[in-house]
Amino acid sequence: MNKGPNTSIRIETERPFYYPGDTVNGHLLLNFEGSDFPGNHLLLKIKGKEETSWEVPNPNNPAVPDHKHGLIIFYNHKINVYTWSEGHVPAGQYDFPFSFILKDFLPGSYTHHQDQRDRNTNTKALIKYKLKTECLAFDVEREMSKIKYTKELLVREKLKVNVVSKGEITLPLSTMCCIPQGNCRIRVYFEKNAYESGEEASIFCEIDNSGGSQALERLLFELKNKVLLRSDDGTNKEYTKTIFRTEEHGLAANQKAEGLGKKTIKLTLNTKDRNEEFKSNEEDEALQLQESSSGQLVNSNYLLEVSAKGSGFMSCKSEEKTLIPVTVYKKAKEAKKMDGNWNPKVMEVKAVVIGETDFYRRGNKKNNK
Repeated sequence: MNKGPNTSIRIETERPFYYPGDTVNGHLLLNFEGSDFPGNHLLLKIKGKEETSWEVPNPNNPAVPDHKHGLIIFYNHKINVYTWSEGHVPAGQYDFPFSFILKDFLPGSYTHHQDQRDRNTNTKALIKYKLKTECLAFDVEREMSKIKYTKELLVREKLKVNVVSKGEITLPLSTMCCIPQGNCRIRVYFEKNAYESGEEASIFCEIDNSGGSQALERLLFELKNKVLLRSDDGTNKEYTKTIFRTEEHGLAANQKAEGLGKKTIKLTLNTKDRNEEFKSNEEDEALQLQESSSGQLVNSNYLLEVSAKGSGFMSCKSEEKTLIPVTVYKKAKEAKKMDGNWNPKVMEVKAVVIGETDFYRRGNKKNNK
């Protein structure tokens, strides 16, 4: 926040995060106690972009890599919220409510965390929304009277209604001589479809080996983050990071582990248990998982890969897998309270209308800073 004595300006939204299609209700809060402020225009800027960049080897000059870059601008709006006819803002406290509707096709916010492999290629990726307010005079000689504030607008990926975070495996069992010994049926599911980064997730595993005459040897659980980045020229960069890995004992022949007897695996959704090669130098950043998002340039998905292996001779030992999708959100920050006594004059709501043609325009960096 930029402020002097008894002078402040800020933005607050009524919720810490939003989904595509939601109405964003917020407030521009001005605190000019004690004296008039030498500016007369109050602006709201709505920004949003999706951007990628990375380096690839240059076959013609290995010492100078090629740069891949992608940029889509989907918000770049400036709204004049209010103009004071006096030519200045009279001393006092003001609350300017505003609202606008997020289009329902927008991707969720995304912040890329570099690991060692990313630093080697200068990989960057983001989907970012922000709100900015400024109170200023358009007189060039009074340019320094501008006061401003910027706030991130957190947009969460919309859940796909037809995707359920569960999977099933039917594992054929056999003897050491490869003689069929029935099937083991395994059902794995998350407690819910979406979690905040840092939250503890519960994974439930129900096993029906009552029709199997051989043991289920083991179960392997691996949570993976699959990322696909695209550039404007159509180049793709793909990689997978293993976030969590654990192995569990299976179940003896002719047994069941269902209902109250089901297996439960607890998983804290951070990077604390990741391999050293994936860790960031910044500890706070390292513990945050990258968000799920399905943008045009950035696509980040989480899948729990579950592998089941039966007992038997090596050449006959069966193994089956299932992939279970789950959504990961960035942890939302709590709103801060206004300092001191706050009793503002509440102004008329400013409803911002954004047209259909204003979305998803290709641009360059200088257009959306």
